[in-house]
Amino acid sequence: MKILQDKRNSAKVEKLLKRDVSAKTLYKKTKVHPEKLHDILNLKKLHEQEIKSRSTNAYVSKQFQKYTDYKEIWK
Repeated sequence: MKILQDKRNSAKVEKLLKRDVSAKTLYKKTKVHPEKLHDILNLKKLHEQEIKSRSTNAYVSKQFQKYTDYKEIWK
């Protein structure tokens, strides 16, 4: 049961991220753990790509900012 709920939450988070909602809205609608959000956003892969390209990408910066804002709300 718990696994199904996690999958539903992940799908819900992905839909909301596609709509580019704020961290506050994301928290209100899903309340997913920040580590899970980190995995969904795929921040590790984005960070590695940014290091390889040696330039900052606006999308990547926005995703990192959204994640840090979400972590602050989670506390």
